Amino acid sequence: MPKDITQASVEPDVALFLNLFQAGEYHAAHDALEPRWRLTRSHTMQGLIQLAVGCYHASRGNLYGARVLWARALAHLESADPADDEGLCLPPIRAWLATAPQALPPDGIAISRRS
Repeated sequence: MPKDITQASVEPDVALFLNLFQAGEYHAAHDALEPRWRLTRSHTMQGLIQLAVGCYHASRGNLYGARVLWARALAHLESADPADDEGLCLPPIRAWLATAPQALPPDGIAISRRS
């Protein structure tokens, strides 16, 4: 995913999500946004959460799970209200989600798991 995706100041939970995500702590990144998503049911929040869960699956070797979650994340981020961008530049995230599944090896090919 692109490294610099902020375009404005972000709320503390979004900043925490970004820091955890960039550190490869995908499950913790998910946990950082879930409380707000439960309150808002925002497409942006759900898309970011599903992005993180997809990366978690990919890091554990579950390529099918990664592809499914990334497709869902992309659908949510494409449906997001532009005013609900949470201070993030969403087009590079959507572009990454559109191409990331093709960069994975085919299902059934083992990849090394992250420790």
